[in-house]
Amino acid sequence: MIVSFKKSKVAKKRLCGAFCILFKQKVFLSMTVENFLKIFSQKGWQVPNLNHQISVFANNPKTAFEFCDVCLNKELDTGILFDAMISYVCKADLQKLIEFAIHQEEIKNQNNQMVGKNTESLIAYTAYQYPELLHQHLQDILRLKINQESYYFSQPWHHLPQINIQIFKALFIQEQDLDKKYLLFTCLLATRHLPTIQWLLNAVRDKPFFIKIYGTLDEYLLAHLHNVGLTVNNDAIKSYCYPITYHLVFDKIPSQSCVHFESIHPTWQMNAQNTSYAFGGVLQNDENLATNPLFHLITLHDIPNGIDVTLPKLVLACHISELNEGFDILFYQHDHDGNPKRIGEIQTQLNIIDKPLICQKIHLSQTPSRWQTQDWALSNGRENLNRLGAMPTRIQDAFVPNCPITDEKMSFLMQLDSGLLDVSGNSLLFGSGGICYVFWSNKARVSAFLMQCT
Repeated sequence: MIVSFKKSKVAKKRLCGAFCILFKQKVFLSMTVENFLKIFSQKGWQVPNLNHQISVFANNPKTAFEFCDVCLNKELDTGILFDAMISYVCKADLQKLIEFAIHQEEIKNQNNQMVGKNTESLIAYTAYQYPELLHQHLQDILRLKINQESYYFSQPWHHLPQINIQIFKALFIQEQDLDKKYLLFTCLLATRHLPTIQWLLNAVRDKPFFIKIYGTLDEYLLAHLHNVGLTVNNDAIKSYCYPITYHLVFDKIPSQSCVHFESIHPTWQMNAQNTSYAFGGVLQNDENLATNPLFHLITLHDIPNGIDVTLPKLVLACHISELNEGFDILFYQHDHDGNPKRIGEIQTQLNIIDKPLICQKIHLSQTPSRWQTQDWALSNGRENLNRLGAMPTRIQDAFVPNCPITDEKMSFLMQLDSGLLDVSGNSLLFGSGGICYVFWSNKARVSAFLMQCT
């Protein structure tokens, strides 16, 4: 009985200890935003159950807003947490955050204080997700120099109504400082308003002195057009992007895709359409090159609405190992059934040997307006960048290939991000972890593949 009693005491002690642990976890998981941020300021990334807690906040638009609001008010440095939480705040609350941040920066500016990091992040992410929320603040953004040193400074001007464009056209005409004039140049380009852009290009051609020209002036201007989704074909400015976007929906989300947010980002959680598509593997009837096989990417047996492909199906495949070796752009001509055949010589001596993507069925989801435009650096591994249509998520300056048959600029069709699983269970990387871009010429039935990375 004594032994039994001692065992009972030990069992009770262990049970009590376990209860205390569970109680502490429960208390932690029910923490308020302010308490969490207080602990985070002390322990940083060592906070217990961090991923779970921030997921709780993110899954509730009210607490996501509160998280961002506290960070802005107290100017807290939470690293990527504040940046990531912005994506979970609803549009109406984003508007409140922006108004507060601009007001806060006005006061700081009067005291010669620098723009806050959280404000710059808020403006940057909103510029891609809801640029219209920033349109009434554009002059403030310009004057306060918010994100002025970044490549995405002009993104808030996206979709700016014509009536508001006139303000910045006037500023561009009046501005004498060459650096400021160049900033206004990029802002007007970012509107994507074709009459404005045509006017702007004519103005620059008349007085090109403020632009550092690499190559000819026309080449330089074309590079700027490419960065905003436009190009020139037959002397006419036009979009090289389809007006609709679809995200690729996978049954299993790559584990490395959403750091610290347990793959809950909205771009990974979109509603899949019914139609499934074959994805991954090696294309049959290829040359069976040991070091450079033709990887099958996707077969679009049912061409999605809004995508200009006049074929019954489209088989997209590429010699990925050769692409990763850096052998320029790879082109393929497709027969009337949509099957590809390589244009040009296939390389056989490669240093890089990649494994094909795992075979699986995937779906598409028509992308909500909030996620039509995505930025590679700002996504920081959290967002699903596997997309069909709309603008490419560029890593370097945008490049639009010419079709080798028609010599016309091709249309952007699709992109695949690094991190998708290959047949060996590892992540397939494009370069050092970049993106594979697919372009299409419907006139010539030609696909083109190129890769960008850091």
